[in-house]
Amino acid sequence: MKKWFNSFRHAIQGLIVFFQTERNARIELSFAFLALLLCQWLQVSRHEFYIVLLCIGGVLSAEAFNSVLERLADLQQPLPDPRIKVIKDMAAGAVLLMAITSLITGLLIFGPKLLTQFGLN
Repeated sequence: MKKWFNSFRHAIQGLIVFFQTERNARIELSFAFLALLLCQWLQVSRHEFYIVLLCIGGVLSAEAFNSVLERLADLQQPLPDPRIKVIKDMAAGAVLLMAITSLITGLLIFGPKLLTQFGLN
């Protein structure tokens, strides 16, 4: 049990460092809170709420993996290297892909409800 608790504590410490040091993570976290507020305000279904949670977790996880990969790449090669640049760009592209997918999902879930809320449908 103590080993599990220590692993959990280290993971929490990692998340704290992640949100303290990564500007994009803080921006994405702000959008996550906005999405959760929209879920509450628009009274989305339970299934829609689960989908929103999965999108939030996906974007933040992708950003965390991207941040880790960038730090590891910088440790391996602190000087500019076109091979490292491609690796970093691909990792950033993965975050972008998840963010775009989540944005589209959010538009599909929230869009019709917002139109109804403002009487535009």
